[in-house]
Amino acid sequence: MFLVDRLTVLYKNGAGLKDVSLCAESGSCVGLMGVSGAGKSTLAKALCGILPIISGSATLDGAVLAPKTHTIGYVDQSCSLYPWLTVEKNILLGIKVKRKNLDKNLWDSVERVLGIKQLLRRYPGELSGGERQRTALYRSFILKPDLLVLDEAFSSLDEEAARIAGNLLTELRLLYKPTVLFISHKTSEVMRVSDSVFVLENGCLNRKNSLVANNV
Repeated sequence: MFLVDRLTVLYKNGAGLKDVSLCAESGSCVGLMGVSGAGKSTLAKALCGILPIISGSATLDGAVLAPKTHTIGYVDQSCSLYPWLTVEKNILLGIKVKRKNLDKNLWDSVERVLGIKQLLRRYPGELSGGERQRTALYRSFILKPDLLVLDEAFSSLDEEAARIAGNLLTELRLLYKPTVLFISHKTSEVMRVSDSVFVLENGCLNRKNSLVANNV
């Protein structure tokens, strides 16, 4: 079970999240929507341990969610690539940090679908926005994460590339069953890949407009 229980995150100006609670089955894809500034990225960063949680909790299969105890894949619009590392070394960094064994079959499958083989020896500064985003997706996918957080992760991809990435996400979910938090401003994209959809407004959950699992 993936459970966010009364989670609160505050910034100096007081904005953030207030008592946000949501629940979904482990291995499901949770869609998150809301206008700019609603708190979507704040929730994503809190779950990844980037922002401190003031109160409340987040758990996955009964254990408190934390980067030290869970493998968390995180992709946002900035992609967070290290400019002094090649694409290949950026992709393998998470595997190295987590001391995981590389799944060669998964590597080949993701490489083929994302069309990134010709980019492996380049540096982030030599890539287009879409190529950087594909690199960041690649890095997170091959981690086989417990929780995969995608915050507007398809935003720099053209329509066809986004469709392909969405299909790959579906394949990975069938194979490895990660729990996914999928954030996008595109309603059709969220509805296509998610099992349940939650809506944030001004840092709070809008239960009226949220669609629970099996009702999407």
